[in-house]
Amino acid sequence: MIIDGLSLIYPNGVKAIDKMSLNISQGIFGLLGPNGAGKSSLMKTLVGLQKPSSGQVLFNNVDIIRDPDHIKRTLGYLPQEFGVLPKANAFQLLEHLAILKGIKDKSFRKLHINYLLREVNLDQHASREVYTFSGGMRQRFGLAQALLGNPQFIVVDEPTAGLDPEERNRINGILSKIGQQRIVLLSTHLVEDVYQLCAEMAILHSGKLKITGSPKELIKALEGKIWARPAASDEAEIPDFSSVMIRKNFIGGESWITVFSENRPDGFQLQKPTLEDFYFCSIKNLI
Repeated sequence: MIIDGLSLIYPNGVKAIDKMSLNISQGIFGLLGPNGAGKSSLMKTLVGLQKPSSGQVLFNNVDIIRDPDHIKRTLGYLPQEFGVLPKANAFQLLEHLAILKGIKDKSFRKLHINYLLREVNLDQHASREVYTFSGGMRQRFGLAQALLGNPQFIVVDEPTAGLDPEERNRINGILSKIGQQRIVLLSTHLVEDVYQLCAEMAILHSGKLKITGSPKELIKALEGKIWARPAASDEAEIPDFSSVMIRKNFIGGESWITVFSENRPDGFQLQKPTLEDFYFCSIKNLI
């Protein structure tokens, strides 16, 4: 997928996407950014739910701005939250959605649905009503419905939000397998998920593309520049103005300050940089 000079200005004058250009290849591509960064606007535009003010998006050499049905025919989507039909079990609901997606052959449809239920580890729950599923089971069901019809472009929005660590790992394992065969666009606030899953990522802020690259390569740019020390509970400023505080957090109940600096500030110890450090440095225009 090639995004070239994409802009979106809403009628109230808000510039949700500002001249964004981006190449997304096969695999899992991560989108990181604070609320209002433009992630949702970008996703809605890419899947044909809204038209941009200007720019071009090519998928398989087809301009999907002019022909949005092209992307919709090969699209899978897992929203952050979704409702289900009451009293419908997992197989019945997937069959209903498969029919809506145009999978007409009944025998193939049954094989396809059973295969997807096995892929997301829900085959033992095919006859269970979906509204009774736990949060993690419902997200796995959501992945199954997103895979109906073997789409080549899948958008997943906050797939592990609110899940326990075991279920997060299970979802991420499924996403990793899915990403080996198609484009998966992952939008999340969880930096750890992007680091674990994504070969490439982008950071968005105020509708603009801040930076793209491999998470591991981006982290390397911070080596020797991230420092930390314990902090007083009321400490808000860093006396050494050659340093910039990028975050203040708690470790084992103790308050810590992490700063970006080319040189070692007094009292600070060098830290191994993380993708979260890079994210904060990028948002603060330090790199």
